[in-house]
Amino acid sequence: MTSEERKNTLPDESIIELYWQRDENAIKETENKYKSYLYTVAFNILHDSEFCSDCLLDTYFAVWNKIPPTRPTVFSAFLARITRNISINRFKKENAQKRIRSEMIVSLDEVQIPLISEDDPYSQVRFAELVEGLNRFIKGLDRRNEFIFVCRYYYCDSIIAIADMLGVNRRTVERALAGMREELAKSLEIGGEKNV
Repeated sequence: MTSEERKNTLPDESIIELYWQRDENAIKETENKYKSYLYTVAFNILHDSEFCSDCLLDTYFAVWNKIPPTRPTVFSAFLARITRNISINRFKKENAQKRIRSEMIVSLDEVQIPLISEDDPYSQVRFAELVEGLNRFIKGLDRRNEFIFVCRYYYCDSIIAIADMLGVNRRTVERALAGMREELAKSLEIGGEKNV
């Protein structure tokens, strides 16, 4: 989005207020401001333009149904989480019998985190424990490493994209991620059995 386009977008608080007023312009304003960002989140998982477009439409519908009663504090993160979840569900549906290498699968493989079956209660409990451990780990990172970690393992950004955002070379990001994976493995082993 260019600086001129940015000037023509509403502040997040105003967009959220449109949802609360049940004004359909809320969806138009959300798309106007966040379409390319949300498309990137979806594309990092799906690598398919048609699926990404469908996921964005599903995102706008989901946001309309969630606001109200929800009043998000960080609108961009709220939207990204919805898009990410919808994209992951679409990925699972489309690739149930295939082994497709999307950035999501590559990044999860890096930290050896399996995709969790919704039908297996035991794996869901272990996943909840894993999430708790991951949250503790992320809170202990400095701001730069937290940015790198979240971009790679939550938004599924490529290493090159992260390097570009930070203005560093790819090797710097790879080294940071390798160090964090090592620290994460150690932190998840505390208490005995390894959780990943």
